[in-house]
Amino acid sequence: MNRYSSQGFTLLEVLLALSLVSLVGSGLFLLNWLMFTGSERQSAACEAHHYARTAMQWITRDILSSCPPQGGSSLNSDQLILHLPVEGKPAEEIHYFLHSNNLRRNNLALVQNINYLNFQSSSDSDLITIPVESSVNNEIYRLSIAVCSRISTIPE
Repeated sequence: MNRYSSQGFTLLEVLLALSLVSLVGSGLFLLNWLMFTGSERQSAACEAHHYARTAMQWITRDILSSCPPQGGSSLNSDQLILHLPVEGKPAEEIHYFLHSNNLRRNNLALVQNINYLNFQSSSDSDLITIPVESSVNNEIYRLSIAVCSRISTIPE
């Protein structure tokens, strides 16, 4: 009987074990990487959704509480001008517009990462249609709403 036969592993057994361990390790690494990027994508999509919804809530709330303007047009495709009643004072003029991917209300930046904002009105109704698009890390969320306003609009 050979005295070396029971003292260790052969080179083939060691190579087979190393390849098996590296295969399992690389599979676990790939699974971990896929889970991380998937959760990152989901987080970006939720964030874009949140920005678009927040923008809609601000604009909708002010449209519903606005009063008719004293005169002139209050809506064009890239800007909305509302007149909000203030108790005991003249109505406050509020401007909504998009500047550098930020929704702005007068000079205050309300919501960031807004790529597209438009205000549309039909001449025969008081409906204002507002499509909004938000994106975070190439995840895009589009939202559109139609709000019945009490303001008289003249589309341009």
